[in-house]
Amino acid sequence: GFNRQEPQSGIPLHSDGNNMWLTCQMGLKIPGGVAADQASIRVGPETKFWKERECLLYDTTYEHETVNRSGWCCTWIFSMC
Repeated sequence: GFNRQEPQSGIPLHSDGNNMWLTCQMGLKIPGGVAADQASIRVGPETKFWKERECLLYDTTYEHETVNRSGWCCTWIFSMC
């Protein structure tokens, strides 16, 4: 599927409550004007920053949250396996 995060928004801290799959997300449109530290995902204690054409793999049983502090929409594709 596809996800889109609006400017100045986030998905609150949550856990999916099961250990049945991993999630892989790849940045499709992370505008060049977005500073490297403005669009991120935190999973457990680790924070990663979105980059175009780069994948992030994480376990949704860990608490996770996203944030887009920029003035641009960010879009990525995801798959659960």
